[in-house]
Amino acid sequence: MATPAGNRSARDCGCLHDPGAAAKLSARARALGPVANSAAAYWLLEPLVSGSPIELAHVTLLDDGAHWRTTRLLSRGDRTSVEVPIDRLLQDALRADCSCRYVLLSHNHPAGWAWPSEADGELTADLDRACFDSGLYLLDHVILGRQEFFSFREGTLWTIRS
Repeated sequence: MATPAGNRSARDCGCLHDPGAAAKLSARARALGPVANSAAAYWLLEPLVSGSPIELAHVTLLDDGAHWRTTRLLSRGDRTSVEVPIDRLLQDALRADCSCRYVLLSHNHPAGWAWPSEADGELTADLDRACFDSGLYLLDHVILGRQEFFSFREGTLWTIRS
C-alpha cells in the first residue's frame, strides 16, 4: 500500500536494493523503446523490485516520445506499505536534465498480490492532480506483484504467464 508523504538515477547503483538491477534496467530501456503500455512498464521495472521483502516506490521519467530517461528510488517502506513523497517526486521530475514530460509511478507488493489498496487509489488521484498542476502528465501508477501487476491507467489486474 503506497501512501503520500509530506533519487537518484537508476544508473547510480546506490539507489537500488540490487546493484545489478541498474544495468538491467538501462539495457531493458534501450531494447524496449517507448513505454507504450503497462505491460511494457512491468517488463522494464520488475527487476528493480524482484525479491524485495519490503515495498519500494520508484518514479520513472519519460520524454515526449515516452522513452525512458531515468528511474529514481523514492522511498523504502516495510512489508505492507511505503510512503511516496509527492513534493520530492515533482521536484525531481521538474529538475531532471532529460526534458521529461511523463511520470510513471511504480511500487511493489512483496506479498505477491498486486491489487491496489484504497490508499493506493488516493495516492494516484493526488499525484495525478499534482502532476497536472505542474505541467506534467501521470502516465500510470503500476503496482508490481509476483507474476502480476495492476495498472491504474488501464484499471486492470494483469497476470504474467511464462
